[in-house]
Amino acid sequence: MSYFCTRFHFNNPMKNKKEEILQAAEEEFARNGYEGANISRIAKRVGVTHVLLYYHFRNKENLFCEVLQRKIDEFILSVLPPEGTENLHFMENIDLLITQNFNMMAQNAMLARLLVNETGQMPESLRDIAHKQYGEYLMRLQRALDREAEAGNIVPTNAERLILTICSLNIMAVLVMPAIGNLLPEQEQDLQQVQQRRLEDNIRYIHSLLTTGVK
Repeated sequence: MSYFCTRFHFNNPMKNKKEEILQAAEEEFARNGYEGANISRIAKRVGVTHVLLYYHFRNKENLFCEVLQRKIDEFILSVLPPEGTENLHFMENIDLLITQNFNMMAQNAMLARLLVNETGQMPESLRDIAHKQYGEYLMRLQRALDREAEAGNIVPTNAERLILTICSLNIMAVLVMPAIGNLLPEQEQDLQQVQQRRLEDNIRYIHSLLTTGVK
């Protein structure tokens, strides 16, 4: 796949159909990956012709780029601090960040699969967009981490590694929880309870990582 990706925006009355195509494409790419995804299956699932699909999206790569851009937007929003949290204690903000990202992943397993399986296919243009969108926040987070470290509240911590650790823990929890749930005794198969325990475990792990450096 080339590294050139152009996003097309059409002002036309068929935007709902375009949204249906994007949703079907997201499921197709998440299940089968970029190489295994099939345009015919996407068109058939939505009930459109190839002509209409290609009216909205020039080719398979363009469709993939559009899907991935939407997922990147959702992912970045999940690691940005919610509004109105400026006056919270540092650790409270970290807990909110972990919880917000975890909940988003739990509610959107397709995103987790795409992030795990398909980021290697991400064109450079999308990487640049992603870096710009959350680069400023990473710098603010790094300054906050440095202040907390100077005050002796946490160990020196790299902001980007912290975000990667949080997201990795949450993504893996979302991907493996359904399988684990099937192995649990019947009385233990409440997925929401399993998810809540895993979220609490992730928060404790990050607290330990920040305060003691113990992994």
